Amino acid sequence: MIRAIGFDLDETLLYRSASLLRFIRHQHAEHHLAQKGVSLQEWCDRFIEWDRSGYVGKDVVYSRLIDHFHLNEYTVDVLWNEYRNHFHRFCIAMPHARHILHRLKTNEMRLALVTNGETVFQKKNAEALGILPLFDAVFVSEEEGRKKPDPELFIQAARRMGVPPEFCLFVGDHPVNDIQGAAAAGMQTAWLKGLSLWPQHLTPPTVTLQSLLDLLPLLEKRKNAFETTA
Repeated sequence: MIRAIGFDLDETLLYRSASLLRFIRHQHAEHHLAQKGVSLQEWCDRFIEWDRSGYVGKDVVYSRLIDHFHLNEYTVDVLWNEYRNHFHRFCIAMPHARHILHRLKTNEMRLALVTNGETVFQKKNAEALGILPLFDAVFVSEEEGRKKPDPELFIQAARRMGVPPEFCLFVGDHPVNDIQGAAAAGMQTAWLKGLSLWPQHLTPPTVTLQSLLDLLPLLEKRKNAFETTA
């Protein structure tokens, strides 16, 4: 029986790619970069390319942008602090995210948020989505001193929810950080499929979700009815 569900944040509950695009468009307009010869399309393309879905530090990204576009009047700190302080204003929830969390909470499912990143930044993003109060436990890698896919982070989340790992399901989009990490902790896993195929060399998740709505059967049948899917 599944008694608790853990969730990743970026690209699982937070539609990070869409949120990022909103923010960098705003930043481009705010600094009148078009008048400085920087087209909106190239600014967005280069940022997204060098950001690599959030796995490259923003200090590196902004340094490359400044050099590439010859924006010598700017410093990395100025642009990076804008990102840190204002990104949450542009956050968009993944489709059905709030609906699913409210339904799970109403049905007395224990919930945890487990995400990598800076503590204040990630909590502000979750708060902006209106979902932070729904979680019984919130774990951010900076605050915890360890990051996914470290199994101990998932074990701590299960402990905080008061549920053994084998009765927990973890939902995430990253095959290694989310799915392999949670599986190593003894949890069942649900991979939220994005644009990428599942890496063939990895053990498949317990279940593959086409969207978060695929979690709704848990509300109707509170037992372990998942079958291993490729």
